[in-house]
Amino acid sequence: MALTVTQVQQLYTAYLGRPVDQEGVDYWTDEERDLNIADLRFNLANDNQPEFVELYGDLTRVELVEAIYQNMFGRPADEDGLAYWTEGEGSVVPANQLQQLFIEAASEEDSAAFEAKVAADLEAYEAGDTSELTEALSTYQAAVAAERAFLEAATELDAVTGVDEDSDNAAIEAAIDAAVATTVGSTGVQGTVVGELEDLDAALGGSTKFASYATSFDSASAAVKAEIIAEAQAEAAKAVQSAQDQVGKISGQLSKLNALVSAKAAYEAALKSVDKAAPITNAELAKFDALNGSITATIARADAATFAVNDGNSVDLIKVENGVLKIQDAGKSLAGIDAMFTAAQAEYQALLAAEAGETNFEARLISARNGESDAADIATVTESADYTINSDNTITINPVITNEMPDSDALLAARGVEAELNEAISDYQAVATLAADLAALQSDVKDAADAIEELGYELAEVTNGAAGTDADDLFVYADAELDISGFGLEGNDLLFIGEGFSEVRVETGDDAVSDRLGASSELEIFFQQEGNNALIFVEEEAFGGNATNANDLVKITLAGVNIEDLQFENGYVSVVEAA
Repeated sequence: MALTVTQVQQLYTAYLGRPVDQEGVDYWTDEERDLNIADLRFNLANDNQPEFVELYGDLTRVELVEAIYQNMFGRPADEDGLAYWTEGEGSVVPANQLQQLFIEAASEEDSAAFEAKVAADLEAYEAGDTSELTEALSTYQAAVAAERAFLEAATELDAVTGVDEDSDNAAIEAAIDAAVATTVGSTGVQGTVVGELEDLDAALGGSTKFASYATSFDSASAAVKAEIIAEAQAEAAKAVQSAQDQVGKISGQLSKLNALVSAKAAYEAALKSVDKAAPITNAELAKFDALNGSITATIARADAATFAVNDGNSVDLIKVENGVLKIQDAGKSLAGIDAMFTAAQAEYQALLAAEAGETNFEARLISARNGESDAADIATVTESADYTINSDNTITINPVITNEMPDSDALLAARGVEAELNEAISDYQAVATLAADLAALQSDVKDAADAIEELGYELAEVTNGAAGTDADDLFVYADAELDISGFGLEGNDLLFIGEGFSEVRVETGDDAVSDRLGASSELEIFFQQEGNNALIFVEEEAFGGNATNANDLVKITLAGVNIEDLQFENGYVSVVEAA
């Protein structure tokens, strides 16, 4: 059975003369470790325990016994007791077991005195016990993170406009409110569903029930809308299956058509990758030119085989050799050439993929056309004549081809209607639930914040210029620079950095980065005085202080605070003495 907090505190009081710390409680009361009194005594009473050595080290037997009486019972050793432990039967007890036996053999009066010391130490421990607060704070941080992840994901919805994943919570929430408003009325996501119902009606020949559904969808109840959606999806799937059955009557045509659809999607994705890579290469080119003054480099990107970066005077700095992009001798000594090559390589690979995608798509298009057409087989297709690459990098197969494969074209059209209907419905349903989902997450955040406040702490706004109030404020470090005034001035304020950091005190005039202070293998927090302010530097990586990169350290300023009055324990910074 695991040790209790009281058992642990008894030995801390007896052997170290102080309250137990949270780390000690967590370790010694852990049920999985199943440690006992002997384990604890051995850990506390040895020459490697500085606090034990300070109290009882280098003492004669007489001095040791006298010190134990004084430290544990608050009185000098009596004559009989001193004689028993130093000359009598007790003299054979090993020094590191004496305190344990004193606890067990104490008189009623001595036991009461010792238990009073234990109770005082326990009270001091409980006053500084932050485990419950840390647990509540962990719940709060998880709730905040879940809300933020939801908001960032919401920006990916087409209906949530004017914001992106970097926008703040308030802006995204406003955009969600605007999007949710479009689940009623003829605009936005609801209007898109209505449009797809009309398209489904047209695909089915017109004048079907879906035409009337499109008219009534706006005013329908949620239950009726759900029924309309289910019917529309079932009818669209039925139309696809009917068209697919027709194509299936042509030997091998369905597999050829499916191969064409896959090749078309892959080619479209490759074209979009090229468009995404090119601006990145252009931006790197501008940096490259700035680094190299006299050079105005250009990029040849007509095709992958001739892709190159030259100095603007026909001298290649990066070019393709035997299918591999390489830095040329003329570019090897230029500033920024590695970054330029990385960007160029990404665009070159995208071009290769696009060219391969084009070849595969055209081959699949020829195969599908020849598989159904009664006309003579064709051997080639060309862009513009047989298919069109649109401005958004989607591909449209031109009538000159589709007219020769009517059954396949009907299947593609049916699939298109189904896909667009399902996408519109998915967007509509996602937006319709946004408000409820967000409200639930915000409720979780509020409940977690309330739990913290029930523990007596006021969650402080963590922004530059934050200030302590007359309440017990809790500031939560969030990987960003922070300036706080009035910290600990009135309330018992806490700044939560997180557990797992080693504390380092930096002398005035030293620099945690340029002087390479700290250990490269530990995550550390540095405290330094600068005038009237306490500076705290938090490592983001274990090598932060030992590296020479200031970006690895985040600075927190506590205005008007002296670092001598600060303690860092269990992940919290607090003022232990009035500044």
